[in-house]
Amino acid sequence: MTPATGPALSRAIRDWLCPWISAAVRVFVRTCYGLLLSGLAFAVPPNPAAGGMRRLKPDLPGESHVPGFPATPASLTRNYIDAFMRAEADVPDEARMLHAFNHPDMGLALTTFLPRYFSPRLAEPTRKLARSPDPAVQAGAIGGLISLLDTTPETRTFVRGLLGSPRPVVRGHAAEYLCWFGIPEDYRFLTRSSVAERDLHARAAMIEAAAAIKRRASVFRDGPAANPTAGATAAETYQQLANALTEQANTATRERVIGRLRLVEVVEPVTRYSDRLDHGARGEALLTSHRLLAGYPAATAAIGPPASLPGIRALVPPVRDYFDPKRKSYGLLIEQEGTPFSGKYHVGDDCAWQKDHETVVAIGDGIVRLVDLGRRSWGGLVVVEHATAAGKRFCSLYGHLGPLISVRPGQAVRQGQKLGAVGLSYSHANGGYLAHLHFGIHGSAFLRPDRVGEVMQLPGRPGKSFPATVTAVQEDTVEIRLEDGSIRTVGRRADWTTGYLEPEEFNAKTERWTDPQEFLRKFQ
Repeated sequence: MTPATGPALSRAIRDWLCPWISAAVRVFVRTCYGLLLSGLAFAVPPNPAAGGMRRLKPDLPGESHVPGFPATPASLTRNYIDAFMRAEADVPDEARMLHAFNHPDMGLALTTFLPRYFSPRLAEPTRKLARSPDPAVQAGAIGGLISLLDTTPETRTFVRGLLGSPRPVVRGHAAEYLCWFGIPEDYRFLTRSSVAERDLHARAAMIEAAAAIKRRASVFRDGPAANPTAGATAAETYQQLANALTEQANTATRERVIGRLRLVEVVEPVTRYSDRLDHGARGEALLTSHRLLAGYPAATAAIGPPASLPGIRALVPPVRDYFDPKRKSYGLLIEQEGTPFSGKYHVGDDCAWQKDHETVVAIGDGIVRLVDLGRRSWGGLVVVEHATAAGKRFCSLYGHLGPLISVRPGQAVRQGQKLGAVGLSYSHANGGYLAHLHFGIHGSAFLRPDRVGEVMQLPGRPGKSFPATVTAVQEDTVEIRLEDGSIRTVGRRADWTTGYLEPEEFNAKTERWTDPQEFLRKFQ
């Protein structure tokens, strides 16, 4: 070895070793940091306002128990995330959420639960999370800003700028935020963006947001603010706020109500379908308050009149990224015991899991026949009646929607028009389920095909019914003859709206439900 080659060889060895040493140091530091967080996450004191928390030891690395939540590559980080997910799903806790914001890999886990929090303390870290480079995290954080009622000018301007994001899911959620909180100066940005938008669902969200802004401008004008008093319970307070928006609807009242809504509760109580009635009055009042502050009427269940229908030749999916051959939701036998659906077959396609605030559109031209809010375990429910080019009628059903259903019974809708958005997880508004869309296809007209001579069973006293014979069928009524010979006219029934069938009904194929994914593929 010559004197000249010695230093050169030393530099070559150094240049080769240094990156490996640096990488090893980074792995060591990250591992120590993960171990520290795994311990600290469960040392955060419980928040009494959120009902406390049950302390858990982090389990061994494994898949998250929540459907749709992806595993992370680092086992220690995944261990921490899984334990956080289980604890937060069991008992919400604001202090735990605030601590988790400090973890660099908690974005997706945080956005799973953010939409059910109302606390202003989470607003600032959620704004930072909304700047994430991950589009799924960014969209989820925007959903969190909606629930937090973050209407500051800085937040609104930032979210409006996301209408230009390269990611359709982010553009769609930005439009959903403006559907709730946009002001007149946002209108031109939305209309201009909707014209240039090529994504079906983002465009539908932008068009509805622009319409919502115009609606609010006509509802909320200048005037003195109402001063609603706080009730003894959350339900009473929400009702007082809804009453203020109804009796003194102006901009000042709306701003005051938004401010009060932020302080009533820290978090949406975990409302599962099995115990949903425990929060019925509270949930109904909150749902009404949200609709009114966004400029939507406090709608109730209603059925639209029959109408002529245009024939359709093509259909579009109800939500983004809908088709998934691995998803076997339709026709699934519920084997789990102890639920109202045990032993029954599922006759819809559950999709868009954990996509709170995701835009839901009409799959084709049609007439809205049913709109309902808070319907049993359906949450927000819309049924649209369609007709094929050959004139055969069928219906599409959209369940577990949030409060801002944007159509009314009897309204004609176009293919790709927004109907609403996926409701928040475990909320009264979505029926008490983890956020998802229940999408169904029923292969008949909305009203049941009553026939002359048919004997129908009419409800009587609780648990009793009595027979009546159909003597004449009109467009939306039937004439019936009772056992005593008297004649009565009653409305035609649409009693097929269900999510589950008994095995004998499902196997007999008499109820005309069909696999939604297969049905839509025929019309692509």
